[in-house]
Amino acid sequence: MRLEVGDMILWDDPEDRDIGWIVHTEQRRYSHDCVGGVMLYIVWAKQKGETETIWAKYILNKKHVTIIKGGQHDR
Repeated sequence: MRLEVGDMILWDDPEDRDIGWIVHTEQRRYSHDCVGGVMLYIVWAKQKGETETIWAKYILNKKHVTIIKGGQHDR
């Protein structure tokens, strides 16, 4: 799945629940090798507007994460 600006992320970990929106994406290389990835810039509701950077691969591999694109649940 391709994550894009405007996608909503529901983080439903029992110890840390939050809602975030992707505000920017950037193609980058991982620091330890030549493999590339997409860095997401996410604004979380609980963090009062501060932007956090997370690898897309990390978000997509979490079982407690739901991505909402265009009003439809993709996962």
